[in-house]
Amino acid sequence: MQDDDGQPRQSVPHFPTIQSLRGIAGALPRSLSWKDMQEIAHNDRAEEVARSLMASSDRRNDGVFIHPAALVESDQIGEGTRVWAFAHILPGVTIGRGCNVGDHCYIEQGVTIGNDAVIKNGVSIWDGVSIEDRVFVGPNVAFTNDLVPRAKAHRDVWDPTLIREGASLGANATIVCGTTIGRYALVGAGTVVTKDVPDFGLVVGNPGRLVGFVCRCGQKLAFVKNRAVCACGGRFRRTDQGVDEVQGVEEQR
Repeated sequence: MQDDDGQPRQSVPHFPTIQSLRGIAGALPRSLSWKDMQEIAHNDRAEEVARSLMASSDRRNDGVFIHPAALVESDQIGEGTRVWAFAHILPGVTIGRGCNVGDHCYIEQGVTIGNDAVIKNGVSIWDGVSIEDRVFVGPNVAFTNDLVPRAKAHRDVWDPTLIREGASLGANATIVCGTTIGRYALVGAGTVVTKDVPDFGLVVGNPGRLVGFVCRCGQKLAFVKNRAVCACGGRFRRTDQGVDEVQGVEEQR
């Protein structure tokens, strides 16, 4: 075969594109990481390599779904967790079982996330943030880890943030570092949290202010003589420190 100038045309090897390989990955039991897909794209035995990598991926991440366009560099991802497109999880991140990590999330080394947590789209979670079981993090929630940030001023220790079991953070909330958000607390959309939130606390505004308390189910509690009964059956008692959930024998007192 010749070019227009009559010179022999050099043979150019054909390498499949990432896009052309999505069908291969989609036909297999689980999706590949972005790194694996790049390796496939530069190999002329694409389908064979894809199946080989998929087999090894199954052994490394049993029960884990990783979208082909996600970059997952941690091997500490719990069974049943799903990581969606364009998420980037760095080495050293620990994520528990049954979690969901949405599109365009960035999770930095040192972060720990418990079981059954939901991280919605566009969330960046920085070193120093710890998230317990069944936490909901809404779209574009902003975490921080430095109270006095400066460009190129690196620290050995970051200001920690703890999100306790069952808490929910509404869309676009900002969590200033050094704070703890209590068990089953509810942070309203757009709230700027600058201080600790008690268990079951309902916080809204900028800066965030405590405006009430909620049940495990999320409904706001109405107290009568320091007692509240939610429509779902949950029972609570107001104390000087906040709110306690009442269970068992205590319900009869």
